[in-house]
Amino acid sequence: MIRSLLFAFLLAATSWAQAQNLVKLKAGMVTGIDQIGLPIALERGFFEKYGLDVTIARPYATGVDALNALQAGESEIVQVGVPMIGAVLRGMDLVALGNYSGSATQLGSDATMALIARADSGIT
Repeated sequence: MIRSLLFAFLLAATSWAQAQNLVKLKAGMVTGIDQIGLPIALERGFFEKYGLDVTIARPYATGVDALNALQAGESEIVQVGVPMIGAVLRGMDLVALGNYSGSATQLGSDATMALIARADSGIT
């Protein structure tokens, strides 16, 4: 009995310690079906698995609104498309992660999805 209680206590303490070490991250998202991955990942606990405590700052109507919130510190990461090009041209200091999905020859194909990063980025 004492061993069972001790094991339960240690298990609970370990879970509590792991929860304390999560990195907090405020994410912004544009309201659109192509942005559904963020709320689904939150719902399924995917971020916690990798040590992140992610919250949605709030949904934004446009990519420009999301970038403005990023610049104002309301969000720490946002998912945007074309508006990022204009923001960089206006001098906003951004780090971009991108992906390409689709096929030039096959409608509805996502077989070419990939994450692309510079060799010296540390992303493997």
